[in-house]
Amino acid sequence: MPELPDLELDKRLVDAHAVGRTVRTVTVRDKRVLEQPASVLERGVKGRRLARSERHGKNLFIHLDNGQALLMHFGMTGYLKFAKSDEALQKSEAVVFVLDDDQRLSYCSRRMLGRVELVEAVRDYLDAHRIGPDALSLDARGFRERLGQRGGLKAALMDQSKLAGLGNVYSDETLFQAGLHPRTPLNALNEDDFARLFRCMREVLETAIAHEGKRPELPAGWLTPHRHEDERCPRCGSPWSVAQVGGRTTFWCPKDQPER
Repeated sequence: MPELPDLELDKRLVDAHAVGRTVRTVTVRDKRVLEQPASVLERGVKGRRLARSERHGKNLFIHLDNGQALLMHFGMTGYLKFAKSDEALQKSEAVVFVLDDDQRLSYCSRRMLGRVELVEAVRDYLDAHRIGPDALSLDARGFRERLGQRGGLKAALMDQSKLAGLGNVYSDETLFQAGLHPRTPLNALNEDDFARLFRCMREVLETAIAHEGKRPELPAGWLTPHRHEDERCPRCGSPWSVAQVGGRTTFWCPKDQPER
């Protein structure tokens, strides 16, 4: 599933190739990704200038020149594609926006589990869907306050109502870098634990962005490039522990991330 670093790269792609352009046509090729009738999206976006983009966690908003915004959430397999307007379409291109420079911006999804929606105001949308602050917008104090004291650590990191942006892969990486077991109760963490966890989260997200989200190319000492059951911890050589935590398949090192 695309996470915060992937969405940041999508935002930069939109900024480079779409912001400032006017949408000439809108074509909905698969309605399964829509949250409203296709006619609402087509009428609302056609002829509008794409004023700016905004990333919030796993959500990408493209602001229009009339104050509305185009929301894109990428689900499990979504991504953006830019191409010449006359290039052959792929099956995964669910919604196609042709711009005034004859380029097309396509919202693509292989499994059609994402979401495209025209929204009136970004803040209202975030509030209505209980989406917390962007993970990179928080300082150390705000990070601790958002996590709270109840429940397990990994589940809290992935809870988009607490902080937005971390998914299964980068929450595992953050915990690996911090040396914390994913099932650690939040109320078992001390001040140093929270400070280290916050620092590691920022470093993981910023490093992933710097590597353009290419997970196999992340540092060799990280968990992510070795996130396979037949591989081992790059630090100590221990076999990975793998289990369902917070409803997701979770990897951790039993030696470097001992259970408390």
